[in-house]
Amino acid sequence: MKKWTIDPDHSVAAFSTRHMMITEVRGQFNGITGTIYFDPANRAYFSVEAEVDVWHFTTGTSKRDDHLRSSDSFYA
Repeated sequence: MKKWTIDPDHSVAAFSTRHMMITEVRGQFNGITGTIYFDPANRAYFSVEAEVDVWHFTTGTSKRDDHLRSSDSFYA
């Protein structure tokens, strides 16, 4: 069994969503922490434990980011 620690300085969780079914909004969460488990002898065994801080993300538009942090979305 191999174990890797997710490096928060070199990792992001990217996302995309539709806005009003017209445009696609992309963003990313920074500061991901966690652990990845992998067994090279049994490739079917793969596990990830990750924690995402919903406060630390960006979509490139501060007004939209503030709205997403509100109780309407992430409630961060």
